[in-house]
Amino acid sequence: MDPVIFEIDWLDLTPANRWHALHWAPKSRLVEEWREAAIYAARLHRLPKGWESVGVQIQARLRSGQLPDPDAFAPTAKALVDGLAYGPRDPHGYGLIPDDTGEHYKGLLLLPAFKDPSKRSALIVTLHQGGFPWSSI
Repeated sequence: MDPVIFEIDWLDLTPANRWHALHWAPKSRLVEEWREAAIYAARLHRLPKGWESVGVQIQARLRSGQLPDPDAFAPTAKALVDGLAYGPRDPHGYGLIPDDTGEHYKGLLLLPAFKDPSKRSALIVTLHQGGFPWSSI
């Protein structure tokens, strides 16, 4: 199956160094915003439910500013995956995969951010059903 690609461009991108500086309450709200954004994007793009496994690739597109470290959006990626998956402790995810354990969530590939001044800043999410095509797991 071809990868599924979508963008989330309606939330401000928050690199990891800003996540770590936050008090627990604003951090919790930020996690919830990104989880809800993942669910909304999945519904908007009519993603299927019930995949056995998935590999997730994420790349940030920035309109301006300095390019962050390649792993700067790892906390955002975690919240996105939580939103896409169901889980034993959280039945509120979208349900793309049954759980975000290694059995179903085959990995995360964070690509370096790039600039495009002609477009809004966004996270570009690529989903590979069954895991990454180049991986044996």
